[in-house]
Amino acid sequence: MLNYQQAVDMRAELDRLRVRLGLCLVYAVSLDVSPSLPSPKLSLLSASNLPNPAPEFDAPLHFQALRAHEGGLLYVKKQGSDAPGYETGMLIPIMEARKIGWVLCGYSSAKRRFGAADLEEFAKTAERLESWFPRGARSQS
Repeated sequence: MLNYQQAVDMRAELDRLRVRLGLCLVYAVSLDVSPSLPSPKLSLLSASNLPNPAPEFDAPLHFQALRAHEGGLLYVKKQGSDAPGYETGMLIPIMEARKIGWVLCGYSSAKRRFGAADLEEFAKTAERLESWFPRGARSQS
C-alpha cells in the first residue's frame, strides 16, 4: 500500500507522462495474481485525467500486459467498433513480486502509433514507480 506522499508523487509522475506524450488517460494498477484466486484482482492505484464515470478496467488485459514476453502490450480499438472509448494505448509492467503485479497504462482518444520514444518515456516512469513497491525482480516472464 502506498503512503500519502507516495500517492501524491505517483499522481505527479502520471500527470507528467500524460502531458509529455499528449495522452488522454494515464494510470497505474495493481493485480493480485495469487494462484488461489480464480482470476487476477485489479485495483486502481492512481490516475491522471480519469473520467467520471471511470472506465471499466479489464483485469485479464492488464494481466496479459504484466506477463507479456514482449514487455507489455499495445492496445488498438477494434476496427469498425462504434463503442465509445480510447483508440490506442500502451500497457507495460512496472514489476511483479510477492504475488502482486503492477502495470502502467496510457491511452489516447485519437489513433496513434506509439514509437520508441514513447516506450522510453513509459519505461523511465515505470522505473521511478518501481522504487515505491516491495522489492522483487522486475517482471520479465
